[in-house]
Amino acid sequence: RLKPQMPRYLLLNKPKNYSGRMENSPNKKDVFGLIKGACKESVLPTCRLGKNATGLLLFTNDNLIAKKLSNPKKRVKEIYHLQLDKKLSAPDLKKIQNGLVIDGKKVMPDKISYIENKDKNEIGIEISIGGIKRVKQIFKQLGYNVSWTDRVFFAGLTKKDLPRKKYRFLSIDEINLLKRI
Repeated sequence: RLKPQMPRYLLLNKPKNYSGRMENSPNKKDVFGLIKGACKESVLPTCRLGKNATGLLLFTNDNLIAKKLSNPKKRVKEIYHLQLDKKLSAPDLKKIQNGLVIDGKKVMPDKISYIENKDKNEIGIEISIGGIKRVKQIFKQLGYNVSWTDRVFFAGLTKKDLPRKKYRFLSIDEINLLKRI
């Protein structure tokens, strides 16, 4: 008889320079090493964060939730704190707010603003479609490069009280929130 696995939902605050892929080399760091031993079930990330990106990464063995969160047709709210290679001009901020045409489609974030009390090259951006790839396309179109990204909010989950390199299991309320997506 096969026993069904217990559904697990684990949220990691991913540090920089950790790969999202399973690394076979002892010299390379991956996110799986950070959650090793957290649970006996095999959990996988629901989405990707590049090696140089930081922030929230959700792991689960619940395939239904994983498919929902990775479905491009679902609107999954993400908020990023990013740093650009130069200050974002007010006219360019306005262009982004009004929407840009990228690959023949009008693209606009849900919200965008400068980070309070920071240089004008630190930006907060909320997006529901396209994730970090779309965010980078927006800035590239206007001649900016994204120096670093930190996902601070993902699908109703925040990294509040979750230090870098640490993980926690989701609460029942958070799991129910994900199931409603």
